Amino acid sequence: MQDIVYKLVTNLFENEEKRKEEFCKSRGINVAKELNEADQNVPLTSVYDSPTGHHYSNDELVSLCLERDSLLLPLQNINGQPVHIPPLDRKFIRCSTRTRIAHVKKLLRKKLVLSQSLKLTISCSEASGLDDNWNLKQIWLQHWLDKDPPLILYYAISSS
Repeated sequence: MQDIVYKLVTNLFENEEKRKEEFCKSRGINVAKELNEADQNVPLTSVYDSPTGHHYSNDELVSLCLERDSLLLPLQNINGQPVHIPPLDRKFIRCSTRTRIAHVKKLLRKKLVLSQSLKLTISCSEASGLDDNWNLKQIWLQHWLDKDPPLILYYAISSS
């Protein structure tokens, strides 16, 4: 936020620096010496070197609604046998925009207790069969940008 303020208000940064220097001079503090000592003690690192640099806690979040593709058909025939697909306990979730479709599928398999022999496909409003490597930000930007949240993803289960 401070960077934005400095860009909007001309000469604000320079004026603040001058005021700091005047304050330090009036108190008899040597600014240059203190800055040099402080700079020597600070290790040069970046976000990528930090062990917490890639955590999802600081990511942009997206709200999802996971819906069955065919709400009118609670039973689907898979391998000649009817299979009941239970509704999700919580169909609304909030997750990072870096979450991939493969992660959403894994969550659905776990929550719905689906075997690996069943094929799970996820689609958005006009895009069917989303690729496992797509992340939610890509889907939001390409298919949901002009719509209100939450992003609605439909899942369908079929035999492999």
